[in-house]
Amino acid sequence: MQNLKLTIDLLPKGAWGKDFSITLPKPTWDKLRQATYEAAGYQCEICGAKSKKLVAHEVWNFDIPSRTQTLREIQALCPACHGVKHFRNSTRIGYGEQAKQHFMQVNHCGLETLTQHYLAAESLFEQRNQVEKWEMKAPLLDELGIEY
Repeated sequence: MQNLKLTIDLLPKGAWGKDFSITLPKPTWDKLRQATYEAAGYQCEICGAKSKKLVAHEVWNFDIPSRTQTLREIQALCPACHGVKHFRNSTRIGYGEQAKQHFMQVNHCGLETLTQHYLAAESLFEQRNQVEKWEMKAPLLDELGIEY
C-alpha cells in the first residue's frame, strides 16, 4: 500500500474516554491546544487547510506487549481530516461519505486504497482491543510539567 498522508486511526476500546482533552483541566487543555494551533500556523497539519475551527488531535503509539499507550504529539487538524482519523465515529453520525471523499482527495487515491487501509486499521483495532487497560505515558506533558 502507498504511503498515505492522511490515515484512519481507530482507538482501542480500552483507550476510549481517556484522551487528555477530557481528562486534563480545561484551562490546561486550552493552553495546549492553542499552542498547537499557533505552532501549526493556524492550518491543518495534514491537508494544509486554513480553518478557524481547528481540532487538537492526540496522536498515540500503542505497544501491546507492554500495554502502554504513549502520546507522540498533538496535531492541529481541520474538521475534515479529524473526521477521517475517527472514521468509525464519522460514519456513525452520518459523515462517512464526506470522510471517504476527503481521505481519497488528500491521499490522491481511489476507493480500493481506502478500503485496503480501512481493513488494515480494523485489524489493528481488533489486536489492540485485546488489551483492556492501557498504561498512559506522555513525555510531551512530562516535559511541560503537566500532571495527568
